[in-house]
Formats: sequence, structure tokens, C-alpha cells
Amino acid sequence: MTHLTDLDFFAGMAITGTVLGVDATSNLSTVQEVLGDHHFFEQPWEDGSTWEYAYCGYGLVEFGWGRKRGSDEWICQYSGTQNHRMIRATRRRARRTVGLQLRERYGRFRPVLNIEVLRGVVEDHGYSLDSTPEWPGADFSEFWVPGVSTTMTVAMSDPDWGPPGTVAKMLGGPHSEQHLNHKARVALDGEKKQFDAYGKELRKLTDAQRAEWLDEHQPAAGPDRDLWWSFLRSRFVSAENDQAPWTELKYALDREAAVRGIDTPDRAALKLLYWAGNAELPEPPTLDEAITQWLATTPTLEEGQRLAAATTLTPDEMRLSRRLRYQAHELRDHLPAITDSNLANALKSWTELGPQLLRYPYFG
Repeated sequence: MTHLTDLDFFAGMAITGTVLGVDATSNLSTVQEVLGDHHFFEQPWEDGSTWEYAYCGYGLVEFGWGRKRGSDEWICQYSGTQNHRMIRATRRRARRTVGLQLRERYGRFRPVLNIEVLRGVVEDHGYSLDSTPEWPGADFSEFWVPGVSTTMTVAMSDPDWGPPGTVAKMLGGPHSEQHLNHKARVALDGEKKQFDAYGKELRKLTDAQRAEWLDEHQPAAGPDRDLWWSFLRSRFVSAENDQAPWTELKYALDREAAVRGIDTPDRAALKLLYWAGNAELPEPPTLDEAITQWLATTPTLEEGQRLAAATTLTPDEMRLSRRLRYQAHELRDHLPAITDSNLANALKSWTELGPQLLRYPYFG
């Protein structure tokens, strides 16, 4: 039997986004079944809040939850590890922080995890790390495996969080979209006024004129173009831009992003869900149309079942499994509103399969 180490655990979490097969797409009962049900703590209610919060605190590992008041369903908002709890702990306290379950599986955990050490293990498995310097501030940087929401928050100059390069946290949410927007925000932060002016100009154009404008202004194909599009669209999400003309512009840009390949076909279908039945659009898409498009752009259910049952996955299969698990989670809340029973049954099969993807301990 191969000897496992804490680096196997952390690399597996960075690559799969899961902790022993559970993550922020998992429900509370599944998390408690895997990690234990006696570490659930509800937070005090905040006056005026319509949400209440709780967390599953397992020491190093933590899951955060929220639910609307009056609801019985806790929704996971983040999951992962709080590595900083290990940095100055005594040896005995560090063992308690890691917990018996992880110690028995991976052995002793180091008090300080360096991002370059973790990068080396991740790259040895065939993956890469992307990063945003000085985010969320000058004292930190963020790193992640592309396509995985788990973010490694790395201390760069704040000694309270450890020596430079120390991984302070590894936390992820239930969706995979956040990193590109963060990177775009940093890269283009000085151009907000320019992009606001773009919005005012684009709002006045016809579809044909808008397409010509985009041809002239968007960067050449590559990462810079993706960042440019991410920032362009993110500038119109604010509350003051919720009136109908802005709504139509945002919808038009999503359609253009799909045509131009900025959004992959499956992601374009998920964005279409956001617009389904929107009364501010002259001809809004229907929910059934969006689900039909997603099913047409995703692998067959049989392929998904094969991935879920596999005990080894190539890097490409791992990325596909991660994407399908995220998307199955995003789609599940739409099931009750689908009018076509065949579509509903097809989607239900995917939402039931989603949690089974990446459940195998590929990295220990």
C-alpha cells in the first residue's frame, strides 16, 4: 500500500475541490455522514437578516452553511481547510485540529504548507496553478487549479499568517465562475470609467451595430479576450443597472459571448437559464429551451456514469468530472419548474449522478 502524506490530501483537494469526496455542492446529511455529525454549530441570528448561518467545524476542515429563515434546507456556501489554525498550534493541539480521521489516513500534517511545495505536487499530477497577485489585498495572493473553485489564500507579507508563501486557507464555493472575475477585476481595475462608457455606448446600438463594435474593441483571441469580456459583463451587474435597457444589454452580451466562443456551449446554456422567463426581455428564452441546450452540449449520461465509477481518471477526465458536478448542482433547483416530463427525467438523472462524481479518493 502506498504511504500517504498530508500533501496527498492538500493536492487532492486543490485538484478535485473535494474533502474525502464531499464539497460545497454536497448536502448537510452527506457531509455529516462522511465527516461526523457532532460538529454542527448554528450562529446567532442577526437582527433584520432573512438568512441564518451555521458551520461544521472539524478543526482543519470547515463547511459553512446558510438558509432562509423558515426553510429546513441548509445550503453549503463554502468548504475546505483553515490551514492557519495549524501554524502556531502545539503538537498536541495540531493533532486535535487535524482530527483522527485525517491523521489515520494521511499521517502527520505539517504546521506550515508552502504554496511552491504544493504547486510541485499538483504539477507532478499533471495540473497547473493560476494566480492573482495581491488579492484580496497587498498582503495576500490567490492560487487555484483552473476550473476548480477551491482557492488557496497565500500570505505574502503578513507575518501573522506565517512566512511568505504560506497557504493560510483552501476554501471553495459551489460554483466555478469566481476566479476569472477576480482576475479581471485586478487586471482592469484602472479602466472602470472606460468600461462604464462602453456600456452607455453599447446600450444605444442595434444588434448588428453592437456586433461590429465588439469586433473592433475586443482583444485578439486568448486569455486577454476572456478577461476583457468578463470585466465588460461584470460592470453591468450592479443594482443601478437593473432597469430594462441594461437588462437587454446584459442578455445581448451573453448571447454574443456564446456566439464568439467566450462561453463554452454548456456554460452558455447555464447562462440562458438565468434569463428564462425574464419579463423585461421582449422574447425571453424558456426554461425548457435552456435545459434542452444544456443536455445537447453535455456528455451522455452513460459517459457520466463511467466517470463516476472509475477509480482512476486522466487530468482531462478529472476536469470534466469537476465541471459536471458543479453544473449538476446548479441545475437541480430548476427541476420543479420544467414542463416537459422527458426533459425533467433526463435532468433528474444528471442531478442524481452529480454528487457521485469525484467521490473516489483519487489522491489517497
